[in-house]
Amino acid sequence: MGMCALAEAEEREVLPRFPRIAVCAVVVGVLLYAAARADVVSIPAAKDNTLYDSFSGDRSNGAGAHLFTGRTAELFNNRRRAVVAFDLTGVIPPESTLNSVSLRLFMSRTPTATATTTQLHRVLTDWGEGASDASGAEGTGAPAQPGDATWIHTFRPGSLWTDPGGDFQPAVSAAAAVGAVGFYTWSSDQMVDDVQFWIDNPALNFGWLLLGNETAIRTARRFDSRENPLKAQQPELIVDFTPPETFACCLLSQDLCLEFTVAECEQAGGITVEGVAECEGDLDGDGFDALCGDECPTDPNKVFPGECGCLQPDTDSDGDGFPNCVDGCPNDPEKTVPGVCGCGVDDDADNDGDNVPDCHDVCPGADDAVFAPECTGAIPTLSAWGVLVTALLLLVAGKIQFGRRTRAT
Repeated sequence: MGMCALAEAEEREVLPRFPRIAVCAVVVGVLLYAAARADVVSIPAAKDNTLYDSFSGDRSNGAGAHLFTGRTAELFNNRRRAVVAFDLTGVIPPESTLNSVSLRLFMSRTPTATATTTQLHRVLTDWGEGASDASGAEGTGAPAQPGDATWIHTFRPGSLWTDPGGDFQPAVSAAAAVGAVGFYTWSSDQMVDDVQFWIDNPALNFGWLLLGNETAIRTARRFDSRENPLKAQQPELIVDFTPPETFACCLLSQDLCLEFTVAECEQAGGITVEGVAECEGDLDGDGFDALCGDECPTDPNKVFPGECGCLQPDTDSDGDGFPNCVDGCPNDPEKTVPGVCGCGVDDDADNDGDNVPDCHDVCPGADDAVFAPECTGAIPTLSAWGVLVTALLLLVAGKIQFGRRTRAT
């Protein structure tokens, strides 16, 4: 099935309203983006050393600038084997897919330019890199120091190889024909398996042993080590890998929700729904997936809860900006709570200014604090003449009463 046909199948089965050409474009774009997601890392050697053929285990070159393989022209103790390891901790994410693995070394000296095979073998036992540092061309090594790997030691002086010359996997991980001075690269599917094994079992990452042609003399090759002053010629492990895919529900439009990786979703211009790995479908028929984008999957009228929550509309009957579900007076645009007078009545109306709202005023037009509760209607008022007449009457009445008291006395 072609990519566009696949897109059309997605469209028919999942989201029939999304235009076919758009689905095709999205799927093709995502597939092309996924193909370009591979990462390449260059990893420097964590340690390297040379095992010099000697049953006394007295030679090494842990801090030297070079590594050696093959056989020299000497009659005895003329074999050389190099060991090199790379620290993969934190470099390649777990669950990544390894696409290719390459070891790149610079061969800097040889007795002959005739090509000879140098093999890689996975080392089975841990080994050390001490302070030994050979002088000159370094072909004969230096006195082995504590912690050095030698022909018989994994870590001098106390730890030994099971087999002198190093414990390594008999099967060849990779091979390269090494001739004239220059860069050489080893790469194979078995090397991919070796690196994957080390990622899965970091405690067993002891690197590779380089085994040159030991069937004839003058096959020795000198490679530059990680201590070589020319950084560009130091050992380099190159790993091409694809990071693990973390799938998520990707909302591409109202009508399209697919399962992509987070990176693919971003590339396609979609929105990743956090914590959701699978799309479920449109359960309420509102055009949004139940898990991807629809926060009210059983409410066909809402996608988000809003202020009133799912299955309850956010209707605002009086248009005051507060939905009915939180408005205490849903039909009164001036109030959201009943207050002292209730919905539809102004709490601030006080026609007589006695600080008693009209809705509770016992004596409208007068101060309730003076006349309530006796008043039942309007209280009559007196004019200025009425006040004077009243005062005179009270004065006369007072005199009459005083006269009566005087005669009685």
